[in-house]
Amino acid sequence: MNTTYLPILILVLLPLFGNAQLAPNFTVTSSDNEEIRLYEDLLDQNKTVVLKFFFTSCPPCRGISPFVEDLYQEWGAGDHDVEFISVSILGSDDNADVAQFKMDYGTTFPGVGSDGGASPVSDTYRDGTFGNFQATPTFVVIAPDRTVQFDPFGSGFAGIIAAVDAAIANTGATKPSENEAVFFSASGNVFGGNGDIFFEPEIQITTELGVETQTQNPFSIHQIEENTGIEIELITPNDNTRGLSTFDLVLMNNHILGIEEFQENFQFLAADVNDDGVISTFDVILIRQLILAFETSLPNNRNWLIYPTTPQDLSLTDTPNNTYTISSITENASNLNFTIIKVGDVSGDAYIEQ
Repeated sequence: MNTTYLPILILVLLPLFGNAQLAPNFTVTSSDNEEIRLYEDLLDQNKTVVLKFFFTSCPPCRGISPFVEDLYQEWGAGDHDVEFISVSILGSDDNADVAQFKMDYGTTFPGVGSDGGASPVSDTYRDGTFGNFQATPTFVVIAPDRTVQFDPFGSGFAGIIAAVDAAIANTGATKPSENEAVFFSASGNVFGGNGDIFFEPEIQITTELGVETQTQNPFSIHQIEENTGIEIELITPNDNTRGLSTFDLVLMNNHILGIEEFQENFQFLAADVNDDGVISTFDVILIRQLILAFETSLPNNRNWLIYPTTPQDLSLTDTPNNTYTISSITENASNLNFTIIKVGDVSGDAYIEQ
């Protein structure tokens, strides 16, 4: 063999063996408003990551969804060695669309729309760097060492799921055993009646591990063992005049006189101070007495109303209840939302930092 060309041959072949494409890092915000960093939060924690590229109106993506969810549960539902993330390839799919898709098709793993940073991630795997991106859904399996298995494929939905399952196993991940405890997490927001995020609510959380108090908003609970219960209770603020002013009295009077009637459900609930179903001058008098410190509390201690729902879903017939109970948790629980209404605060000033 002519050795003259040997160094040149080595230089030509080295890139083929030394430059395997690794998954680049990304940061996205899921439809549950959770920031996810590929390296720091997942791969560096020795988790395998499965990316499912889809779009919300894609018929095959809808059809395969229950099978993908079953596979996600088999691999520990994000609480073991593997995390799944669905990434929309369409700029018209925002996080709200992805959240609706998750609700409609029963998927519990994180999903990302265009406003959550989906497009840069999608572009990375659609430009041919890792392989020929042909259609949705397309799966990408990323090992903790950042190596990529692009588009594991099989015949039909069952074949695709089997191929993804095998690709995950190839990363060294293991499925939780039947006797191994499965853990979940729960999270939610506390809103003011007007839709603002309530500033530093006091949230008392009771699980099998004991009682914990949080003031961050959104609140979160981690490592809840399967089939155990959660009780979430909001402790009402001590300040019964928080957010109240003469402006609220003016707004209540204007509503009563028909000058400018209330438009939001929280205003009707806040203005019915004595809970008789009617907004009247007597309600105005009760709030005036509280503002002027003639009284320190409203009748029947009706100072704050708490509803286990969002302001958008709040109905005038809802019954206030400051406790939310899940008797048995079998999957990650998000959107455990509460709405706090300060009685008398029809302007919505009580919910921000004072």
